[in-house]
Amino acid sequence: TSAWLARRRRRRVRAALVPGQRATCRIRARGSAQRVAETRTSCAGQNSACPAMALCESLALFILGAALLIFLQRRQRYAHWRDIDPSILKNGASAKKLAACGDADYVIVGSGLGGLTSAALLSRAGFKCVVLEQHDVAGGSTHTFTEKGFTFDVGVHYVGSVLDRWWSPVRKLVAVTAPGVEWDEVDEVLDAVVNDVTGESFEVHKDPTKKAAAYASIEAGSAAAVRRYRRCCFFTKIVAFTLLACKLLPRWMMPTWLLGRAWRWAFERSAKDVLARCGLSERVAGACAYIYGTYGEIPSRTPFAMHAMLEQHYDKGGFFPRGGSAVLGLAQVKEINDAGSHVFVRARVDQILLEGNKCVGVSCKGVAIKARCGVISGAGVANTFGRMLPKEVGAPILAKLKGCDPSLGFAYLFIGLDGTAEELGIKNTNLWYMAPGGSSNWDHDIANERVEASAEPFGSTDERPPVVLISPGSAKDSTWNERHPGTATLQMIAAPMPYSWVEKFEGTKPGHRGPEYDAMMDRMEKYLLERYLYRILPQTKGRVVYTSSASPLTFNFFLNAVRGETYALAHSLPRFSVDVQTSVLHPETDVENLFLTGQDVMTAGVVPSMVSGWLTTAYLSKYAILKAVLAWLFA
Repeated sequence: TSAWLARRRRRRVRAALVPGQRATCRIRARGSAQRVAETRTSCAGQNSACPAMALCESLALFILGAALLIFLQRRQRYAHWRDIDPSILKNGASAKKLAACGDADYVIVGSGLGGLTSAALLSRAGFKCVVLEQHDVAGGSTHTFTEKGFTFDVGVHYVGSVLDRWWSPVRKLVAVTAPGVEWDEVDEVLDAVVNDVTGESFEVHKDPTKKAAAYASIEAGSAAAVRRYRRCCFFTKIVAFTLLACKLLPRWMMPTWLLGRAWRWAFERSAKDVLARCGLSERVAGACAYIYGTYGEIPSRTPFAMHAMLEQHYDKGGFFPRGGSAVLGLAQVKEINDAGSHVFVRARVDQILLEGNKCVGVSCKGVAIKARCGVISGAGVANTFGRMLPKEVGAPILAKLKGCDPSLGFAYLFIGLDGTAEELGIKNTNLWYMAPGGSSNWDHDIANERVEASAEPFGSTDERPPVVLISPGSAKDSTWNERHPGTATLQMIAAPMPYSWVEKFEGTKPGHRGPEYDAMMDRMEKYLLERYLYRILPQTKGRVVYTSSASPLTFNFFLNAVRGETYALAHSLPRFSVDVQTSVLHPETDVENLFLTGQDVMTAGVVPSMVSGWLTTAYLSKYAILKAVLAWLFA
């Protein structure tokens, strides 16, 4: 346009000139054109001689385009968690509904975070997904339950990383499949830890420097060893990410990645061994290992990498979903429904349908649901290969899980209080009361082995639980007083609770387990209240208006556990061996078109479970994961 206007202007000027002046003008114009051509040639030479200038121009254009995309992305409006109808979490299945739903591209078994994440990412890419959940509410361990006006979070106590900054990779990871979720930061002191045997205590801060100082305060002269331990945790966490990278590869390529010296150092040595090698005394090592209750395995049985990832995970603080942990599943189910897929509860999968060695669908409530692309199981390897597949197919796969046992079971006590957390002076900090054993009274292994060998539950003997956690659920949620005015909740966890204590009641239903079971749970409930709650928080005495207890059998019934395990497969050394990681705990399985997701593929926890959904999606559809990654960049 500018060139056309210049030509038009020159024509008008020439029309106004006399013939002699026109000739002079043409000569000047030819001279100007020649100078412009020379200038262009010179500039081109400069650009070819200086490619950095061209690179800078391209980079500037890219930054400009990225800024525009971020602006447009942030202008998108997602449904806020308050605006989502919670009834979508309880969409009950029936034979008629399932038949009307028809065939799907993918059938997802289980509505934990891994299954819902895979379903959301695949649905966004245009695949039709059907999620089948055997419980009466979707969300897996993030679901909540409400009794007598109190709402209790079952599995989420806090999530690490930095979740209140727009640039946080973990926040973006959640925002892609669960948009609209908001986060509240817990107190600067994440955990208050007390050795109930010796009376020693320390506070775990979100500031890594203060955290290291707290560990070192247990014993004079241990600061250098604690710094060495923290460095080991940092480097081991980097090595642990190779696990994430390896899950993206076909199984036959994984051993070349996993057989390195760094992998063996991180995943084939126990946490207790590495803590000792760092120069920590038994007392300081026991203090550093207090967090073993979070991954549910004693330090001598778990790889150091698992411990290091948890230690580093909370270095920048802890966060809790605003509105309760159920909003995670709520936002994901909304995304799945909006994309044209379906989530059904009370939909127990009877079996996975096979044609030869190829998975073609599932059977649920007598209806055969065909899966054109495959079936994704987030129900755990024990359920998938032990219950849903024929024995001749599943048994050889389970045989590869050499030494991989179910994780420990816990005893839960849910408490409703008359009065707000502020009125009762309940802080937003997790309280850990440990009862270690050994000569130093800091050996967690001895305490757990003693309880596992005991035939009587807590409250029946003088035996103390190795770990008691008091989690102030309502104090972590800034919207609690608005949603439940004048009340507060606490969750108490006593660990471990051996399955042998309740095994004889197996097969019974909640509320109908018999007087012997009820008496045992009543004794345990009274023991936890009197021995711990009223001693630690005496202001709560006389304010408890509701209690409800749960045992490993409760996990069997509601979360489809096999032996009351809290974290599916135990985070043990055999689980992270090369053979098990390459042959079983991978998105790809020995059965064609049958895939895995969930915490058995990665590890337990909110973030690892969601990451497992991303990994399974990446393995199934490059288009779906590319679309997800672009959404993650600009979330």
